[in-house]
Amino acid sequence: MEAIQKKVTRIMNILMGVTMSFCLSLFGTATSGHFTVVSWLISFVVSTLIALIIGFLINQKKLSDSINDKLGIKNKWGRLALGSLVSNIIYTPLLTIIMVALAMFGANAGINKAVAAKDNEISAAQQEITQAQDEIDTLNEQLANTPDDPALTGQLDGANQKLAGLNEKLKGLEAAKSEIEAGRPPVSIVMISSLIKCFILAYVIIFIVQPLYLKLSFKIVGVEMP
Repeated sequence: MEAIQKKVTRIMNILMGVTMSFCLSLFGTATSGHFTVVSWLISFVVSTLIALIIGFLINQKKLSDSINDKLGIKNKWGRLALGSLVSNIIYTPLLTIIMVALAMFGANAGINKAVAAKDNEISAAQQEITQAQDEIDTLNEQLANTPDDPALTGQLDGANQKLAGLNEKLKGLEAAKSEIEAGRPPVSIVMISSLIKCFILAYVIIFIVQPLYLKLSFKIVGVEMP
């Protein structure tokens, strides 16, 4: 019987680990506000590996049964409710933190890339401004020698207008960069919000699927569930 229980436990760990990882990775990355298919897939794979490790390190059914027995809970639904809470506490916080952290990492990577691109544009604009200023300085020197030259005066007016336009362009680029940087997600708020939402969702999922998976595990082993 002990060998059968071990097989059932292993099957349960796999079923629960994959299910929890799939649901929480999908929900966690979606509620982080920075969902992408790639970030979800990475989150799913990583969280599945961690969930399986947790499942093989901690015998959740044995732990749940022990707590239920110590509290004197005999009712089937009461034991299921507490067991679901125990499993939820074991799985959800760590998986949610990892998933949200991965989503935040992906979001910040995208923002850093956009900021770097904007920095390149700002650098190019600053070079243009330097060149325009040099042109103005040269024209002013020439006008100092020939102050009544209408051609030089016209060129200087054009250069000043060009410089003004470049300065406006630079202001716009700097404002765009600031707007991009302001889009960095508030990690603490997103983390707490996701933890609360995932904890509630996970409890409902565990409460529903745990008894179903337990029956399925015994069926896979080829033994009637006691």
